[in-house]
Amino acid sequence: MTGTPTAAAGDDAFLTLRIIGGPGGSERLLLIGRPRDGQVRVREWTTDTLNSPGREYDVDAAVLAVSLDEAAASGSSLGAELYRVHLWLRGLPESGPGTTVSGRPGEH
Repeated sequence: MTGTPTAAAGDDAFLTLRIIGGPGGSERLLLIGRPRDGQVRVREWTTDTLNSPGREYDVDAAVLAVSLDEAAASGSSLGAELYRVHLWLRGLPESGPGTTVSGRPGEH
């Protein structure tokens, strides 16, 4: 996975986000679904769980946005611009360089 945003139309739409922690921090990979009723479905892997199915959970899109803002402010590197992530979490169209069309994880 490249860590660049991945967008698709339909129910299987997701955003791929790679987060590299600051000094001594671990790496995280998130697949973030489109928001529905303010919630997003997230599948998450860490450096230690890359060979597993990942942890899946629902979270409030605004809460996730604040968490990602805090991660960036603390020195974590995000594999996408925060602006693009915020557009996604608000359910707004997102396009431009680096956007890959895909319907399911692993399809490009």
